[in-house]
Amino acid sequence: MRMRGGLILIGGLSLSACEDSIDPERAGTLVVSTSTTGEDPDQDGYLLALDDTDSLGLGPTQTAEVELGPGRHTLRLLGVAGHCSVSPGATLEADVGPGGTTFVAFTVSCPATGARVTVTTSGLDVDPDGYRVAADESDRAAIARQGTVLILLESGNRTIALTGLASNCAVDGLSSRTVTIADKVVTPIEFAVVCTATSGVIKVVVSGDVEGIPFEVTLDGASRPPLLSGDPEYLTRVPVGDHMVSLSAPGCTVATNPQPVTIASGVLTRDTATVSFSATCVRTGNLRITAPTTGPLPDTRYEVLTCSGNNCFYNYNIHFVGRVKPNGVLFAEHEPGTYHIWMNLPGNCLPQFNSFDKQFTLVRGDTLNLDLPVACS
Repeated sequence: MRMRGGLILIGGLSLSACEDSIDPERAGTLVVSTSTTGEDPDQDGYLLALDDTDSLGLGPTQTAEVELGPGRHTLRLLGVAGHCSVSPGATLEADVGPGGTTFVAFTVSCPATGARVTVTTSGLDVDPDGYRVAADESDRAAIARQGTVLILLESGNRTIALTGLASNCAVDGLSSRTVTIADKVVTPIEFAVVCTATSGVIKVVVSGDVEGIPFEVTLDGASRPPLLSGDPEYLTRVPVGDHMVSLSAPGCTVATNPQPVTIASGVLTRDTATVSFSATCVRTGNLRITAPTTGPLPDTRYEVLTCSGNNCFYNYNIHFVGRVKPNGVLFAEHEPGTYHIWMNLPGNCLPQFNSFDKQFTLVRGDTLNLDLPVACS
């Protein structure tokens, strides 16, 4: 039976219709549909043959309408993959009545033959890019850390392996398994991956009379955030393995410095290793002040003072340092920091420096030399 050129198709299908026509008053409509189920569907669709004369391409799930003359017609669904079956059959007979609509449905079932691989991952510092699945030593697919993938295989004994694991991750059990794959059956295979910590924490503690003194912490030669005594410093994201930690602070002597420390490997909880230091610190710095004097030398000493902060002269934030003889030397302890310095002088003497500009910075444990020239008349 020939089909009319005025064919209506659903789903973008096409048919090369013949020029012969059918009496429209006697024509009937044949509605043909395909539906495909299963995990290994026929990807390229099918070919529908009508009365072995005309053919129509159909997708795995598609519907087409064909105008035919009344009577019995033979429909054959061709191009079905060998592992698929058609219900109620690949060949059907359909009776088309004049002016009526006849429905024919082909249900195609395409079960998969292979393995469904599932991976679960636990632990710390899990593998960031997931894993690979191999079958018979051939790479087949990527799989996420918590994922499932279907691998299509030929039936028989097959070796399935999980590969591409990070060095800190391992399969709990066998990472390669030989299984028997049955025809048109999906065999489940599960892998459990456990990842251990790749880094840990170093707790740095310093003891002694060092309250408020900032210590520079060095890990394997690289500086880390400073440590204030009384508050342990936690060095995070330290790779597993052996390391060296050292402390330093101006004016401080640190015993047993540097010290080795080890972050344990192969652990499921992040390791915290403690390293303790004992330090002895000088609280102050030293000033060596000289007062070179020109002109008649006075009988009195010069009074040396310092002040700290903005506008310290006006805020009376003043510290008495000591007294120095003309042309003499004064040694004095002083708190570390940045200060202005000046002297109270007899009336016949003037400082040869600007007290507002005369500024110094003293570091704990250091000795700073300061010259404060004076001219007397």
